[in-house]
Amino acid sequence: MHLGRGRKADRGYGLEMRDKVLRVYGERYRGFGPTLASEKLLEEDGIRLDHETLRRWLMAQGMWERKRKPRRHRQRRERRPCFGDLVQVDGSHHEWFEGRGPKGCLLSMVDDATGITLALMAEEETTEAAMVLLREWIVTYGIPRALYTDRKNVYIVERERRPEEIMAGREPLSAFGKVCRKLGMSMGMKK
Repeated sequence: MHLGRGRKADRGYGLEMRDKVLRVYGERYRGFGPTLASEKLLEEDGIRLDHETLRRWLMAQGMWERKRKPRRHRQRRERRPCFGDLVQVDGSHHEWFEGRGPKGCLLSMVDDATGITLALMAEEETTEAAMVLLREWIVTYGIPRALYTDRKNVYIVERERRPEEIMAGREPLSAFGKVCRKLGMSMGMKK
């Protein structure tokens, strides 16, 4: 047990100060959080008081209670049942070498059912780098049924459909998308 326990703090505030602050808060700043109220007390009343001290005083008097924002409920999607049903592809741009080398992009593919991962370090998230990674995945594990990617132009094309695409009932595809179609893989996108 600390020897100073129960003793009045050397730099503590007196009861008169506490009562004055609580009275002013009740009259002028009711509903304000401790941080804003302590700023207002300093600006408008010349009372310098740490917001944590004010918070403790207000909670002890039942004048303030922390209001937590409710967390948005997010329902998790069930994982796919079989290896290769869905493989997620993404690139992470980061200073991977901590200043000892150039910035890079770690491209990774992750199987949704098992979490098995394959990664490739490249300078950028380019079509060529994505194709090299996809080829390595296919050589190692086989052709996945579906890929889940972000909306980068490596994976999708955002333009109007050309007349021949309209006639064939197809969406415009990037070079990567065309390879996936030829291999029989469907592609889903993150919003």
